[in-house]
Amino acid sequence: MTTYPKNWTTDAIRKYITQESQQKDRESFEKTHVPISRIRVEEDKAVSSWVDEDQRLVGEEIVLETVLDSTPDQGNRLFFVVGESGSGKSELCQWLDYKIQDEVTDQTSDSFAHEPILIPRQVREPRDVLQLLTENLDEWDFEDVKYLSDLPESGIFKTVTGNIINRFNKRQTATVDFLNDDLFEDKVKTNLSEYVDTFADPDQSVEFEPISQESLESLLEKFPRVTHEHEHHDIEPTEYLYREIKTAATDAIEEMLFDGDFIDVLNGVDEAYRERNRRPVLIIEDLTGFTIYDHQVLSFFSDLGSAHFDVIVGVTTGVHRRLIDKRRADVSSEDTIDDRTMARFRLTEETADGTGSRTLFLEQEDVHIDLARKYLTAIKSETDAQYEPPLPAGLSADDVESAFGDGLYPFNEQFLTRIYQNLQEDEIRKQTPRVYLTFVIEELLNSITPPFEHAEKLQQRLGVIENPISPSYNGEDEPVLKWYGVVSGRAQVADSRIPGSFGIDSEGRAPIVDDPVDVCPECGTGIYQDSDEWVCPECGYESTSGDTRRETFDEQKNELLAWCRGETDFNQTKNIERGAERVIRFFHRTPDSLVRPGNYSQSAAYFRWEKGSTRVPVHIDNGDSPNFTQVVLNPDLDEKLLRDLLRVGVWDDIGITTHDAKENIDLGQLREWADDAVQTLRADIESDIHDTYGADLDEIAIFGKYLLNVFTGTSTEFTARALAQPVDESRIQLAFSTTAFEGDLNKLQNKAEFLRGLFHARFHVRRNVVDADQLEETVGDLDPEKLLLRIGSISGSLKGLKIGPKSSETIEFDTLLKSPVSLNIRGFARDIDEYSSIFADDLESIRSEYGGLYRRLNGIESEFDIKTLTEAYSVVTRQQPNDLSEIDDIELSTVKTLMSELESIAQSVETCDSVWDFLLLKQTAYQLKYKGSLSDYFSQFSTFVDELEGLETDLDARIAELEDTEFNPDTESFDQAQQTARTLRERLGESL
Repeated sequence: MTTYPKNWTTDAIRKYITQESQQKDRESFEKTHVPISRIRVEEDKAVSSWVDEDQRLVGEEIVLETVLDSTPDQGNRLFFVVGESGSGKSELCQWLDYKIQDEVTDQTSDSFAHEPILIPRQVREPRDVLQLLTENLDEWDFEDVKYLSDLPESGIFKTVTGNIINRFNKRQTATVDFLNDDLFEDKVKTNLSEYVDTFADPDQSVEFEPISQESLESLLEKFPRVTHEHEHHDIEPTEYLYREIKTAATDAIEEMLFDGDFIDVLNGVDEAYRERNRRPVLIIEDLTGFTIYDHQVLSFFSDLGSAHFDVIVGVTTGVHRRLIDKRRADVSSEDTIDDRTMARFRLTEETADGTGSRTLFLEQEDVHIDLARKYLTAIKSETDAQYEPPLPAGLSADDVESAFGDGLYPFNEQFLTRIYQNLQEDEIRKQTPRVYLTFVIEELLNSITPPFEHAEKLQQRLGVIENPISPSYNGEDEPVLKWYGVVSGRAQVADSRIPGSFGIDSEGRAPIVDDPVDVCPECGTGIYQDSDEWVCPECGYESTSGDTRRETFDEQKNELLAWCRGETDFNQTKNIERGAERVIRFFHRTPDSLVRPGNYSQSAAYFRWEKGSTRVPVHIDNGDSPNFTQVVLNPDLDEKLLRDLLRVGVWDDIGITTHDAKENIDLGQLREWADDAVQTLRADIESDIHDTYGADLDEIAIFGKYLLNVFTGTSTEFTARALAQPVDESRIQLAFSTTAFEGDLNKLQNKAEFLRGLFHARFHVRRNVVDADQLEETVGDLDPEKLLLRIGSISGSLKGLKIGPKSSETIEFDTLLKSPVSLNIRGFARDIDEYSSIFADDLESIRSEYGGLYRRLNGIESEFDIKTLTEAYSVVTRQQPNDLSEIDDIELSTVKTLMSELESIAQSVETCDSVWDFLLLKQTAYQLKYKGSLSDYFSQFSTFVDELEGLETDLDARIAELEDTEFNPDTESFDQAQQTARTLRERLGESL
């Protein structure tokens, strides 16, 4: 921890840094007051002179002049001072109070004058308000007025709820029941407790609301009869109830505190001042400080004829309108209040980018410097102390004043500007005098560490401070030069005596990030000039401050560098993400594709990682992990590379080749990064697939192609050569219409191009050129049975992978793998695995049908004789089929081909020992029987052999009949019987 010399004390700081301006005496106030010279005027009916009429701006002197420009007999005049908390409302009110007091002092006792009555913001109790109103008047005694803080909360609650119920007619039973309900009473009790608690905190706005209108509406949903009882009023029932409840509650508290009428007090004050030839200027620092009287104040002073006050009302932004919108029934209309408003003096406005608020008078050049200098001078003059600890050797007090700036030590102008420009609350810009002074003077001066060290710890209140110093520079003086330095040439420079004052040895220079600060929109030339207005040295383009991309780049580059240093997260990521995507796509047309690099096959599937969109997913590493696979940018990457990505993203209308030609970027470095990023992205996605599904992408692709090989009857050989073979996908449906196998062959045929495309995407170089080495290497480590089990065991889910024959016909890869409405590759694997234990019965059916046919037709191609068959039919009663002649007409070559096919199937049946072989065998068998060129012949011969069996049976019966016939040698000679038998044998031969 660095110690540093101080020439002030904590007591002196405490004297000048107060919560309210009224907590300082006049001398202290005037020592630190900086004129408020930029105040925006709205709803003007009184201002006659201006600081800048076009901008509707006045200074505090004109506000004073406008307020005092009234006569004794003029009716009430209202002025609102509007601004964020801490924006200087109290400062302006106190200054007006002092200046109006001076007018009274300068006037004789009988001359007309304005006299101020200041109600400070911290005055909350009604009794204190009443005493301040009548402080300068005799015969007013408020000793009997009670303090709210002294009243028991239970008594307040009882009185308030009782008064609310009494406000309504007892015959309105639904309303009375609702007001007595626990839910309503709990709301009132909670709000009342919070209201009482705010009295102890002057920073809190005080406004009593027994129940909000939103809560009332919500509760009334359970009590519909209540609104029916109030439908006859001119306004909505809920609005009516809200107003009546608030009025009753407020009246109850008023009666408990003050047994009198606040309006009578105001009238009495008006009368007393008129008798003294004085016109009261009531300065209400914060209207909410009037608590229960705020509505009466608005009503009384909006009445032109009721009295003769000039009233200055301080309100935070939006309160004026809110008070009117939520007014009680007896408050004057919004139009009336607007009519009586002479002017609204606005101290703060939203920032141009809508990210917070800014104080108008601090927008003047160096006003924040003057403000700090005034406070520092007052504090140091109050202290009048020597430096403790002493200044480092070789440095004098004059050296310090010269190095930091007159009266600014331990700050300088650069330090204070960085603080002011980055002030925020809850990550919203808030540039108000109170926030600025509390932070700079109170917190930083009181810290035992030097301002630059303490400010580094307060990023939540400052955001990211601009720091152009190169992240690679790690000198001890880096934080000092960051806060106190200024860019000069290619360095961040500060007077070397500044780090020396903190005991840090430094030359006062550190290298900065050497970047073009802008890019010419005409020719893309990088511009190194600091000014917003420049002339391009290449094309002569003249820039103005209209293009905001330079500011965007500067802001985001600063956050990027802080991220690289480990000082902060990087949150403004849109441009650098866009730049990263542009660079990646410049070198890789499809960086998110899972088609193997170098693949140009037109049959390859469209297979990409598309998480929510087709953009390349980019994640900025803020110490977290992306919830899905992305290209990761982390602070360990070269900061020049990161700046180039940001520049490409911000100036996205400039081509990357133009950026390169103009040397705005290092294209070689970007290419190396893009190549590595894409390779890593693809590897990570493939790793995610394996980790999620338990199978590699290549394994899934090979399994899919193997399915096609088997179900098209191509091959069951599990080799690279067999898998590389093309298949006829139309054959998938030829064989399995009657199988017990449960896989949906319709879906397999419909999605066959997905499987073919996936295989091509992973293993083909071109349509007919296979990456043999890759395929052989992958297949060599696989076994079809183990692969079957692995695919069947797929679990988990990975969304974002899109696959399809083309980009317009994609589905989720997860759907292709698992969904029953899609192909369901996992389901195929599970079905095949289950089928492996039962396919033996189907195998036996093929053996019986096809093997039996082969055996029964064996030799037919050489022995078939239709004449013999015809004669056989002649000796039996069996009718000869009509298509017997068709069998006779079949070409012998066809018969031989059919027999060859049958023989092949019969042999395959005998050697089939796996479900894969069986599936291929079944495909071949059913192709022969149902769909192939021989299917008709298969049918004819199957019918034919069945017919032969029937004919043989009939012939056997005929022979048996003949054998059983008795021979009568008396009527038939033996020679004749022998001849009959011989003739029959010659006709029929030995057999059919």
